[in-house]
Amino acid sequence: YLVETNVEEWQRHANLPEEDLRRWLILHEMTHAWQFAAHPWLRPYMEQSMKELIDSVTRKGPAVARFAAFAGVLPAQWRVMRRVQGTMSVIEGYSNLVMNQLGRKLLPGFDRLEHAYRERSSGKSALEILVWKLTGLDLKLQQYKRGEAFCQAVFDQHGMNILNRVWDGPETMPKLKELGNPNGWYRRTTG
Repeated sequence: YLVETNVEEWQRHANLPEEDLRRWLILHEMTHAWQFAAHPWLRPYMEQSMKELIDSVTRKGPAVARFAAFAGVLPAQWRVMRRVQGTMSVIEGYSNLVMNQLGRKLLPGFDRLEHAYRERSSGKSALEILVWKLTGLDLKLQQYKRGEAFCQAVFDQHGMNILNRVWDGPETMPKLKELGNPNGWYRRTTG
């Protein structure tokens, strides 16, 4: 979804072409819609993963075990968390790749949009950086950048047909460590 007040503020602040900006952002959101609609395994996979995490923290048991699960120190929770992080990174990275590939072809103001996006992502004030670090959003952004770099590398080296293998099922989704090793993922999934 687009939050219109945020889009409008960014458009005015960066002096971006109004229609191109919205089309570009909608390309990203439409890619998400396609990811979940065209791959029926994805939504239940993500829902089940989130349920596992929530259940591990909220189930009854000794207070120490619940606290340890909540703090994320148990191996089972880390496995699920890495699985979710890897999948979310690919979902976002793939959407950015599609948004940029199509945006380059369809939007006259694409170069301005991409420049403004990169500038906005890197031009945070000290206070914004602190808030992002305290809330963990900086880690989320780093993972999305890794997902985008992974998708771009696979696309550049092997094309969209190979990259689309990530959507074949949970077994072909890159593991979190494979985001930094696209060739390892390629070898594993093309065996």
